Amino acid sequence: MAAYGGPVLIGFEATRDYHRGLVSSVALARTREALHDGWDKNDPKDAQVILHMLRIGATQRYVDPLAAGINDLQELSNMHAAISKARASD
Repeated sequence: MAAYGGPVLIGFEATRDYHRGLVSSVALARTREALHDGWDKNDPKDAQVILHMLRIGATQRYVDPLAAGINDLQELSNMHAAISKARASD
């Protein structure tokens, strides 16, 4: 990327535990529906939609939890979610 010689912007769709992506899954789904006139989902189509969202600035800012000092809070939140899910399935 250094050879590119300019700023590089990368967008990730939030999935499973990787929920801190730059592109909201809900916004991605709604934009995909609007651009492609339907809900049909596939990776190449999602990549096109993510590029569109990056072009128009429809993104979220990533905050590194470790650098921001909120990693412990996030880990506790993830643990709470896992325990709640396990209790709900009993």
